Amino acid sequence: NLITGTDLENADRYSLRGSLTYRSNEKFEASFTADYRKVKQNTNALETLNYADGSGNFLALTIGGFPGPNSDPWDRDTYGDIDPSEKLEMWGGNLRLEWELPFADLISVSGYRGHKYAGIYDTEQTAARWTYSSSPEKVWRFSEEIRLVSNQDNSLEWIVGSYFYKQYTDNQFTGLFGQELTDFFGLPAGFKLTSEGLQNVESYAVFANASYQISPEWSVKMGGRYTYEKKDIE
Repeated sequence: NLITGTDLENADRYSLRGSLTYRSNEKFEASFTADYRKVKQNTNALETLNYADGSGNFLALTIGGFPGPNSDPWDRDTYGDIDPSEKLEMWGGNLRLEWELPFADLISVSGYRGHKYAGIYDTEQTAARWTYSSSPEKVWRFSEEIRLVSNQDNSLEWIVGSYFYKQYTDNQFTGLFGQELTDFFGLPAGFKLTSEGLQNVESYAVFANASYQISPEWSVKMGGRYTYEKKDIE
């Protein structure tokens, strides 16, 4: 960034993962896995190659502060009165429980994942203190599946089960006005425009599958699934 003197396209990434397994006997087993990831980077930098006709070009000529288009798109030089910044945190866990019953294996699989994201960058990618964009986001997801799987050594194999999924998303967008733009339009310092979208998702399903070996050469298979999903958006 020739304005701030900062080297861009840098990133720090950390991740951690672990698992734990427990067996009480041959008929029960539990396993748990978890992971975490963190990212901090300044990689959302762009170059201004040309100005389009219209309001943007009018403002550039009226307010000033633009260094002019970059004639060499390969020099990796950018202009911005702030450096781009992105932060991401992700985490999750999975629990699997399995019981051996006399006629089938009972299996439960539970999962949870979430992440938080925050980023800001110079919208017009110039030295002018005009506009900045920010789009923080929060998401979490939970799922649960329970199924019975036949464990008998015979011609009929089958599986039945149910599934539940829930997700919550909070997505925001903020357009921040810089000092030169607020002064030009007579707006208060720190003026911004913000929008927010909330989404809830719930999904339910039941499923079954069966396979019957008629002979060494022939088998019959049949399966089905029903899913109901509901989404709310605000």
